[in-house]
Amino acid sequence: MVDGGPSEGLLVSGDVITVVNGQPVSFSQQLINIVSSSTPGSTLSMHVEPFDSSLATARPTRDVQVVLGARDNDSSKGFLGVSTFTRDLSFRFPVQISIDSGQVGGPSAGLAFTLGILDVMTQGSLTGGLSVSATGTMALDGTVGPIGGIHQKVMASRRAGVDLMLVPSSEIDEARKYAGTLRIEPVDSLDQALAVLTTVGGGNLVLPPVGTMANAN
Repeated sequence: MVDGGPSEGLLVSGDVITVVNGQPVSFSQQLINIVSSSTPGSTLSMHVEPFDSSLATARPTRDVQVVLGARDNDSSKGFLGVSTFTRDLSFRFPVQISIDSGQVGGPSAGLAFTLGILDVMTQGSLTGGLSVSATGTMALDGTVGPIGGIHQKVMASRRAGVDLMLVPSSEIDEARKYAGTLRIEPVDSLDQALAVLTTVGGGNLVLPPVGTMANAN
């Protein structure tokens, strides 16, 4: 919870948000996408339940309205002022995957990590041998969500000599302001990202049998 943020006094640690503006939410990324696509000053109506009603800080099930603030790094996007995670979320995978993210933080590398994993686990080059950068959050249903700091990400890609950059569709207009000669393509989903990569000779989605998959490190 951000001190002095839009949610202070309305939400508390341990709250579970189940509905936003009449739309059920089951995953943290769904809430993030709603907030990111909303403008500062707009109101989110949320149905909230306690994660554990026995906790001293727990509040009863209730409906709250939060007026969004603005992101520090992008004043055009809404800001809720809380950190979120998905309740009771767990997976069992057929392979062990570890990612050294270095100094990368936040969810904006979700698309890049997903494409990187697919590239390791499939034959050939997912990028057709080109230098490709990607930014965007990645939801469990394959939806690519909005991010912040697109200006800086585009400029970093240009400095790195990237041939093609994939960005969330919601960021394409801003991204192309700084693209120069860099080819930038908008995507709303993992499927769309792979479709773009097929245009440069990549995009292979034929996964090998589970028993033959190598560990991706």
